[in-house]
Amino acid sequence: MNPTKSPRWEIAADLRRRIIEDEIPRGSWLPTERDLAEELGVARATLREALRILRNEGFLKTVRGRSGGTMVTDLALPEELWYERMRQNPDEFDEVFDYRVAIETRGAYLASTRRNEEDLAAIEQSIAMLQGQDEVTCSSFREADSMFHNAVAQASGNKRLLAETRNTRGEIFFPLDFLPHPVYVVPALEGHAAVLNAVRYMDGRAAAAAMEVHLEQTRVELRTIIMMNARESHGRR
Repeated sequence: MNPTKSPRWEIAADLRRRIIEDEIPRGSWLPTERDLAEELGVARATLREALRILRNEGFLKTVRGRSGGTMVTDLALPEELWYERMRQNPDEFDEVFDYRVAIETRGAYLASTRRNEEDLAAIEQSIAMLQGQDEVTCSSFREADSMFHNAVAQASGNKRLLAETRNTRGEIFFPLDFLPHPVYVVPALEGHAAVLNAVRYMDGRAAAAAMEVHLEQTRVELRTIIMMNARESHGRR
């Protein structure tokens, strides 16, 4: 049995993604175990095991006392461990990115055959959001970029593709969202526009090809950022 498919691991993965995507911000309190278990529709014992996993990974901490509870950490430990993995096993980044290319190119193909006007409007809105910013920060860029990729995945009409698109983006962009780094706005906008154009005209092959070109460009940019940070971290030791 694959342990990552057990309920506690699935819950831990969902909460981890929500923390990484800032749906549950750093330093915020989680609801009580009873309320959170009810919200997620799981047994409290299963939730407790999932929370234990995230505590061990450094995403959560327990605060004792009458006003205590479970809190999201500043994520310093998960970030440190992430970069250590990248330094020791750089192939891991490419493995995750290969998977992302596979699912998102298929998602773009399906989006071009299944999209409706509401889907197109959501993709257009994500592009307009990036175009309309006078000063693009790392966080605002990632927000608009995430909106674009999620909108394309949503247009595919496949819930599993949407979920995996969100999950793999979380693996790749954490902890880059929280660090100063170059923001490649022009290449991103060009890539997004090419995908949108193909999806609008319902050209599946062109949509998949445009998404692949865009993601491969992103791979090069992100590898540069990761290696740059790794060298800086090594220099501080």
